[in-house]
Amino acid sequence: RTNAALVNLALATGNIGRPGGGCVRLGGHQEGYSRPSDAHVGKPAAYVDQLLIGGKGGVHHIWGCDHYKTTLNADQFKRRYKERTDLVKNAMSAAPYGDRQATVDAIMEAIRAGGLFAVDVDIVPTKIGQACHVWLPAATSGEMNLTSMNGERRMRLTERYMDPPGQAMPDCLIAARVANHLERVFREAGDGAIADQFKGFDWQTEEDAFMDGYHQHEKGGEFVTYARLRAMGTNGFQEPATGLETTGPVEAGTSTGEEPGEILGGPAIEGARGKEPVQEAVPTDTAGAPPAPPAGTERILGTKRLYADGKFNKEDGRAVFFEAQWRGLQAAGKQEEKDKFAFLINNGRTNHVWQSAYLDQQNELVMDRWPYPFIEMHPADMEEMTLKEGDLVEVYNDNGATQAAVYPTPTAKRKETFMLFAFPTGVQGNVVSPGVNEFIIPNYKQTWANIRKIADAPEGVRHLTFKSQEYAAG
Repeated sequence: RTNAALVNLALATGNIGRPGGGCVRLGGHQEGYSRPSDAHVGKPAAYVDQLLIGGKGGVHHIWGCDHYKTTLNADQFKRRYKERTDLVKNAMSAAPYGDRQATVDAIMEAIRAGGLFAVDVDIVPTKIGQACHVWLPAATSGEMNLTSMNGERRMRLTERYMDPPGQAMPDCLIAARVANHLERVFREAGDGAIADQFKGFDWQTEEDAFMDGYHQHEKGGEFVTYARLRAMGTNGFQEPATGLETTGPVEAGTSTGEEPGEILGGPAIEGARGKEPVQEAVPTDTAGAPPAPPAGTERILGTKRLYADGKFNKEDGRAVFFEAQWRGLQAAGKQEEKDKFAFLINNGRTNHVWQSAYLDQQNELVMDRWPYPFIEMHPADMEEMTLKEGDLVEVYNDNGATQAAVYPTPTAKRKETFMLFAFPTGVQGNVVSPGVNEFIIPNYKQTWANIRKIADAPEGVRHLTFKSQEYAAG
């Protein structure tokens, strides 16, 4: 509803589809792929955390997540998850070593008794991975070919330039192998209907997955291939694609901002990268005409600005305003939490830490700067609690407890704090309640807790600066 209110405002003021205006999230997920339908999930989606806590499910697959650090109600989730996965681990330990059938039977018996078998797919070892029974190592950017796009819808191909470690492979190929195995097992068991649900994943490369997904299913995807993205270089194209330089735009309406045959400047720079082909001016019969590109590497024509013609995605071309009035603290227990505890514990990321610190945990520079997650507090609140910069505090409520280092922040409001989330040495999710909205969307931000001092600034933070992190313009 907050997002909808922002879009409503941009629409009402005429700031969609024109230069100098727009409305886009400043998030970090660069999704250059085709997202499958969620029709099989339904709305509202299942509350998977609560199903797992309640003993439901027998096998849990984790793909590139660390719930121990990032989920809400993390304290209870961790305890229950470890209990259930330990049941399976203990059963596996009791099975005769090397006896595959005995191990399978032990796993199944433990699952029926309330245990949980967990599989973790990730690029690095994780906290929740310690509870898992199988790790499937995945490749990351640079170790695989990867398509991605940013906030301006600019899709690019980042090419593989080194091998992934050991047996690691792109997650799409891991998924394909799982699907192939399931198809084989179900077909051998005589269940062809179930086996058929896993057909078609004969991918050998990440390009196969891209062609099967984005190329076939996304708007304009029929124009997008690895070869063409490679020829586009770092600049890529802005989604959706509307045609190729040899054909011109094939969809009327939205302006592409591109001229057929346009060649980007700086050919020497492009060529120096060793990936993109150097585009050289070749004499032609027609003055000023660019050379014809090799077959299959035509430049993709994109969409410079969405809705420039004032038409939107509904059949009648009109935009739809979303009803987005404030509905109060609707998630269960939030109002009671606010009434009971003294501090708002707002939370989120910081520019100094990448995502949930999954790579930064091994980065000496980052961990030296942030040995503990910071919690920004107003100096007057600190004075009332006899706190100094860098002091270690416990943040606690009825959901759980965590720790953080105090960072004085004069611009903060009294009794309102901001804590770095998902940090390995102090998990803010421990104090977030399980409250969700009617669509099972978590409510991370509206969390209240008390704060108490644990210790004076530890040795590991005494060398740090606590200057303002805010940038003063002008």
